[in-house]
Amino acid sequence: MGYKLNLNKSKMYALMSAVNNNLPLVHKCDFSHHHSCYWMSYQHPVTGDYIRVTVTPVLGDTIICFRNESEGTDYLIEHFSIQYLMKHGMLREVSA
Repeated sequence: MGYKLNLNKSKMYALMSAVNNNLPLVHKCDFSHHHSCYWMSYQHPVTGDYIRVTVTPVLGDTIICFRNESEGTDYLIEHFSIQYLMKHGMLREVSA
């Protein structure tokens, strides 16, 4: 058995909110994904900078990265365990 991220816009926003409470309202965020990588982008509510958040599974871990596209820098990187994601319905088992 393997695992696959199971995110939609609201689950992605909840994951982002777990590490950063300075977010705009969810309807002001753009959500997209390709295979197992997910993106959410928004304009920072205070600075106006364009922010892109990426969630990627890596070797049994899941990494969330906040990137300031206006400055070209990553400013917040966190890891989430499989257990956390399963508990919150953000991961599902798939057959190999």
